[in-house]
Amino acid sequence: MKPMAKSIVFLMPVPFTHHHAKRYGLSLLEDKGIMPHVIDLSYLVHGKVFSQVYEGDPLKKTMVHQVRFFSEFENLVKELSQDAVFVDYLVGLSGIDIKYEKIFRILKKYHARYYVVSDADLPNSFAQQGVSKQSFLLKYSSIFNIRWLGRYIGRIILRVLVKHEIFYSLPLKVFGTDSENMKNYMRKYDNGRMVRVGINSSDHSSYLEYVNNTTEYQRQMEDTCVFLDENAIYSYDYDILKMKKIDSTRYLNAMNRLFQDIEQKTGLEVVIAAHPLSHYEKYPDAFDGRRIIKGKTVELVARSRLVVLHYSTAVSYAVLFNKPLLFVKTDDMVWAKRTNYIDAIAAELGVSAVNIDNKEQLEELTFHLKGFPVERFSKYKYKYLVTREVEDRFTWDIIAEELKKEAPYHPMQIIERET
Repeated sequence: MKPMAKSIVFLMPVPFTHHHAKRYGLSLLEDKGIMPHVIDLSYLVHGKVFSQVYEGDPLKKTMVHQVRFFSEFENLVKELSQDAVFVDYLVGLSGIDIKYEKIFRILKKYHARYYVVSDADLPNSFAQQGVSKQSFLLKYSSIFNIRWLGRYIGRIILRVLVKHEIFYSLPLKVFGTDSENMKNYMRKYDNGRMVRVGINSSDHSSYLEYVNNTTEYQRQMEDTCVFLDENAIYSYDYDILKMKKIDSTRYLNAMNRLFQDIEQKTGLEVVIAAHPLSHYEKYPDAFDGRRIIKGKTVELVARSRLVVLHYSTAVSYAVLFNKPLLFVKTDDMVWAKRTNYIDAIAAELGVSAVNIDNKEQLEELTFHLKGFPVERFSKYKYKYLVTREVEDRFTWDIIAEELKKEAPYHPMQIIERET
């Protein structure tokens, strides 16, 4: 019996929190004899965003290595690569780009093996035909923008180098569902040696855990409407993506008007399922005194009668529990160019997104508490959330099983693979 890889190393572009530790199955991995490590690259790749003390809920353990310089990262890769498999949470199915290419050059230098794990896939803005055409025109109208053209050519060159493993290595295995993003990735990079492994989304694992540990009585519905908060006004994601920030007062006023309308028309209580990285304890009146609950999103959705959201991976729970959905956006979101993704996921599920700052749309809004597009929900489930062959399995059980098959690094194995 060949010895397995003894450790796994998560490459993180943001601070690693207790939420991440649960999502990535750290306890499960440890129980199976696999030592997890985290390399926190947040300052190295997003220095301006994380140059100050992070106010989140970072996991402070010896397994978390915060690096500020490439030399520190290189030393860690050299030390860990012999008996570890790295997990790329930097670029994933987007593929290596200019911003991160040095990190992957260092991985190649020390023959570090890595996985791509796509466990939170969503439809992108190209899912809609109209958006796709618009993006196509924007792409080619930018051809005279020298900076854009340089980046575009650079991406093409990188893609060729990665596919032929020149300066960079391809992932040892790619984990995910049968989404368009996965298909595009395989079309771009598969050189005949890539191994793809079907898994379920991390939200599906949370769904399984909840269903397996509760009775039907505990899952009985309540007269609630759940808002899937995405930390729209406080998240560092928008700083990383260099997106325009929206006005917090206007946003909260619009959302609270909507919630009041829902409560008056349906009799449901609107409850806020707070984003895991939100800090509403600092803003307890943000939603006009409505209950704000963190860490119980799956339970709140399971027992609700209606789900309201913008664009969140937690839409998975609404799909898995077959809940009526209401996608909403505001004028500020349209101005900040955040709505393509909202429209894309809504279209994929066969519903429309409502601009709640548009008085006509808001007045015409009706709340359907029964029924949902069954076929569209099922199609979405098996495209983004579930792999049929392993539908009843937890994601990190599958990945841990694959890890056990990986032999420790040996120079001759690398030579054989490269020849």
